[in-house]
Amino acid sequence: MQEDGRIIQHQKAEDKVLGYLYNPHSDKLKLASFSVNEGADTKRNLWQLGLDWDEKVPSDVLSSWSLLCSELNELKNIEIERCAFLPSTSNSLFIFCDASTSCYGFAVYSIGKSSNLIFSKAKVCPLKSRALPSLELLVTSNIFKFISRSKGLDENSDRRAQLYWLKQMQQQCFSKEISFLMNPKKDEIQLIVNQLNLFIDDNGILRSRGRIAKTLLYNYDIVFLAAAFATLYLMYIRFRATYDHNHDTFRIEFLVLPTAILSLVINHDFSPLEILWTFSIYLESVAILPQLFMVSKTGEAESITSHYLFALGSYRGLYIFNWVYRYYVEGFYDLIAIVAGVVQTVLYCDFFYLYITK
Repeated sequence: MQEDGRIIQHQKAEDKVLGYLYNPHSDKLKLASFSVNEGADTKRNLWQLGLDWDEKVPSDVLSSWSLLCSELNELKNIEIERCAFLPSTSNSLFIFCDASTSCYGFAVYSIGKSSNLIFSKAKVCPLKSRALPSLELLVTSNIFKFISRSKGLDENSDRRAQLYWLKQMQQQCFSKEISFLMNPKKDEIQLIVNQLNLFIDDNGILRSRGRIAKTLLYNYDIVFLAAAFATLYLMYIRFRATYDHNHDTFRIEFLVLPTAILSLVINHDFSPLEILWTFSIYLESVAILPQLFMVSKTGEAESITSHYLFALGSYRGLYIFNWVYRYYVEGFYDLIAIVAGVVQTVLYCDFFYLYITK
């Protein structure tokens, strides 16, 4: 896969990765320990001979090296399955080891109804000569290291590896979304996060609840807007004759101009959509002032108007609990919306007092 997300289809059956033959379709391992150890053994012999770079290599060393080069082509015919599917029946772990004056190593097999090579390791002996029992102890030490490391593997090892690689890929591809969820703030990525309903689960994996989970919220917004337009229809068309022109003297310019200027000065981002959103929040927080001014001036209000204002004020008051809930559950808060909601609730306090007492 390329950096831009395009998938490259392998055309050749065998590719070279860092000098190793690799078949991307069968995904099989190649046995390389033989060639590595033989080459290291040849270098070891040269070190022991103490030859300079311009001295002729002895014939026995040259013949062994030539034999190794001729056998290298045969290594590609040796293939080992990367994944050993062990049957459900009991299996025994057999470890075969051997040591010589030149190298030592071991191979681990799982043997039951079928045999599988699990692990193999070989090393060239140190330059300092050692007795064979000492080399056999080195083999035994490597075996016990392998067994002790294998004890840490359990049935959840694959899942932990999967989660690790998922996190790595998500950090590369969705770093902005993850950063926003970890530290919520007004950002251009917020729209995508809200639309896809993204969240980070207990394992630290970025997940999506999908757009369907937001359906009820969208339906709620539609109902709320429809109710608001219906109220405007009743006030300005259906019951226009009941409108009190004499007492409704509050100048609307006193609200629109200050909130417009404030939205240009204090906002999350100086962009058209962000400024319009901020202006609507500021204007909504003080939009009740003309009605409260008229109620305070006359000392009375119609029954339907009083009930409507009380319901609207209660809605804004309860909205504060929404921000508290989202802060503790999602870690999200919007300072502009919270302050505007508190200001609007405070402005309703005078009306609440009149509504309850009268």
